[in-house]
Amino acid sequence: MDEAPKIASPDQIDRDAARRSYEGVSMDPERRGDQDREDYAATVNGLYAELWPLAQTEEQRVILDREMHRFRNCYRH
Repeated sequence: MDEAPKIASPDQIDRDAARRSYEGVSMDPERRGDQDREDYAATVNGLYAELWPLAQTEEQRVILDREMHRFRNCYRH
């Protein structure tokens, strides 16, 4: 595989929760919440893509995959 798999998508963050986090502090809570969801996916997938070429062996790719999933799960909470 030449490029890192996509492991994050905006749908992994609840849209209503993201919107509610900006109610009362933003003129456009829907847009801000949607942007946070997009930023989450771009950040996680971008970091994975940046690190992917550094994992030269299958063992390194397994470790990278495990750690990226851990990073993704912690980022969401």
